[in-house]
Amino acid sequence: MFITFIFYSKIIFWNLFFTFVWDCTRRTKSGSSATLACSCILGSRI
Repeated sequence: MFITFIFYSKIIFWNLFFTFVWDCTRRTKSGSSATLACSCILGSRI
């Protein structure tokens, strides 16, 4: 039961993460996607 919970929470987390990164790269079309993803993640944390 607990392992299943961890498994699903990981899937949900990565789903949200990639959706977030994709949204960032889609909005700002210039520059490399990796740099944009990093700046988006840093921006969301600050």
